[in-house]
Amino acid sequence: MSLPFKYKGQELRIPTTYDELTVGQCIDLIEWSNSGTNDMVKLASIGSGIPVDELKEMKTEAVTDVAFPIYQMVIHDDIDRESWTCPPSFQLGETRYSTYVEVGNLKYGCMDIFEKTIAN
Repeated sequence: MSLPFKYKGQELRIPTTYDELTVGQCIDLIEWSNSGTNDMVKLASIGSGIPVDELKEMKTEAVTDVAFPIYQMVIHDDIDRESWTCPPSFQLGETRYSTYVEVGNLKYGCMDIFEKTIAN
């Protein structure tokens, strides 16, 4: 379950599981983990979407609040891609919307399903 984080008067959601990440975030996390730098500001930026320069201006405690849940996820969670599904639609209020495929915004599990679909 994603965690709320207040930023510039808005509530951001910080992912705490892999199925809450977009494909872009997964790619960035892989690059981050392969860099060997353990840059927590960069990790916080990946999870929150807040630019690194802005995070560097924030208090250390605020950056830690963003980075820590993502770091916990990276070091403790196993990826169970077989259990992920991509819903064909979602409801907002009383209106039901069909999902569309914009590959860069797919969650990681949906991307796996998308790749298997186009491979067939």
